[in-house]
Amino acid sequence: MTHYVRFGRSRIHYDIIKSPFRKKIEIVVVGKKSINVLAPEIKGDNEIRKIVKSNSRWIFKKQLSLEENKKKKSTYVNGSKLLYLGREYLLHVARTKINANIENKEAFTFQKGKFVVRAMDIEPTNIKMLYEKWLQNRALSILQKKIRDYCKIIDLDPSTLKIRIKFQKNRAGSLGRNLKLNFNKNILRFPARIIDYVVVHELCHIRIPSHSRNYWRLVGAIMSDYKKRKRWIERNSQILIEP
Repeated sequence: MTHYVRFGRSRIHYDIIKSPFRKKIEIVVVGKKSINVLAPEIKGDNEIRKIVKSNSRWIFKKQLSLEENKKKKSTYVNGSKLLYLGREYLLHVARTKINANIENKEAFTFQKGKFVVRAMDIEPTNIKMLYEKWLQNRALSILQKKIRDYCKIIDLDPSTLKIRIKFQKNRAGSLGRNLKLNFNKNILRFPARIIDYVVVHELCHIRIPSHSRNYWRLVGAIMSDYKKRKRWIERNSQILIEP
């Protein structure tokens, strides 16, 4: 459920993410329409709302700053950089000839530490679409291997699991019905160790659906530093939704 407070004539919308391990409230401004308020489980929504309200001016200024930086940053053009497994790599864009062979008219590859795009349409919107399609296709094989490896540790049968790569706003992963593991189409923008945490998080839910103490003990038994990885996602979830 999304909450909001008023600041002048504007509304500041925010989502509350509670954790039994958090000791204080933290406001993370992800974007103009996305704010995460990280809070201890014992904190009530009214108390959280008062804190957001008291910080509304700072939030509003932070949102404006993010929007300005977004306008200044030219993405999906020749010479810009794209994320892959937590690192930025140079993008090289080349326009293909009109009379080129059909199979050579459009290609998006990663070679020798850089992204190479060849296309007739080199507008940023098309380059973005090709990049996300490449991430989505690459994610399936990477996730399948990670799932097989961690299933051995958790004692699960990977053949009973279904994997789906899709748009999930700012969620990295989720467990659906019939053992369907859903992953964000942009998850390969995350570092490999963070992707590992997302996989472990969802696989452990097959054993224990709720975020109970037993659930977190299971996660901790597999990944001792899971709290650091979880916190990284809370602070960097905008990577999944930024243009």
